[in-house]
Amino acid sequence: MWIMILFMMFSISSHAADLQPRSLRMIIPFAAGGAFDVFGRQFGDFVEKETARNVVVENIPGNNSILGSRRHLRSGANNLMLTSYAFYTAVESGELDARDFVPVAVMGHAPLFLVVNRNRRLTCEQLRNPKTTWLLAHSGLEQTTGIPVRLIRELYPNVTDVPYRGTPQISVALLSNEIDATFVSGATMIRPEYDVLANTSRSRVNDIITLRECLGIRRVVENQWLLFASPGSSPEFVQQINDLATRFATSPDYKNIFDRQGIMPLNASVRDTVNRINRELQTNLPDIYALGDCAEVEGLVLPYVMPIMQAARALAQTLTGPRTALSYPAMPVMVKTPVLPTVVSPPAKGANGQWK
Repeated sequence: MWIMILFMMFSISSHAADLQPRSLRMIIPFAAGGAFDVFGRQFGDFVEKETARNVVVENIPGNNSILGSRRHLRSGANNLMLTSYAFYTAVESGELDARDFVPVAVMGHAPLFLVVNRNRRLTCEQLRNPKTTWLLAHSGLEQTTGIPVRLIRELYPNVTDVPYRGTPQISVALLSNEIDATFVSGATMIRPEYDVLANTSRSRVNDIITLRECLGIRRVVENQWLLFASPGSSPEFVQQINDLATRFATSPDYKNIFDRQGIMPLNASVRDTVNRINRELQTNLPDIYALGDCAEVEGLVLPYVMPIMQAARALAQTLTGPRTALSYPAMPVMVKTPVLPTVVSPPAKGANGQWK
């Protein structure tokens, strides 16, 4: 009798072990075949080899990544989502709440590229000509590639932005000369038929000049590869995936995925990741916030009076009223010398000129 009971208990225990999840889901809120899909599937392959767990990659595009992001929130504990800078835009618009997501890693960043049809032989000088009207395509001004389009449109009244449904349609329009230029995300999106005029980072990339040099746009716009865990994920799972993300960036078998797409790795701890991407200044502890020289927002640490005041105002709004993301306005530079105090203000939007 006891032998039978023990056998039944062992059988039940073994069956329960078989029901333990041996796979994890990684949602990519973009269409299959794009830069994030290719990168995510490579990372999934790496996780499978390192953990012996099956990684199921699920593409859920729609509404500028919002559809897939919301699905991620319902995916159950210990699952993943790989998304882009579009996450910040969705949080700013109120479509997503940053506090619902569990940050794991900022896996990398890469500039956008301004491209034109090679047969047109357009140059930055031609695009700067106020007498020339040109068409700049995008797949949504709220998307990452739409940010520099908005900046150019503010500075150049002769530019008309033209919306399209997606990247394939834009490529067809560009190659058929229906439009003059567009922005692409990642080096893999640069086709042989394109001429690359500029990149949106702080410095030249493979001798490609910056958008500031090309069109006078000072703001830096870079896409980011953001990795989140689903709500309810254990701290051990989050730390394990963060460690895997760091090793993935340096793995000889996978490093070429960074090189091919022009992605620069960003290796950071879980805590650093939380402080980097949370623009509401919330740390990895739900009730703890940070500002000043202990808070990094999108890669910026600004331990100065005016940025700290801006952060304090945003944080006060978050704690007493509606959640408010931190944003930095134009901020004067104050030189407090006893003999000649000086205040230098940034130029007005749209003004021509450069610092001397």
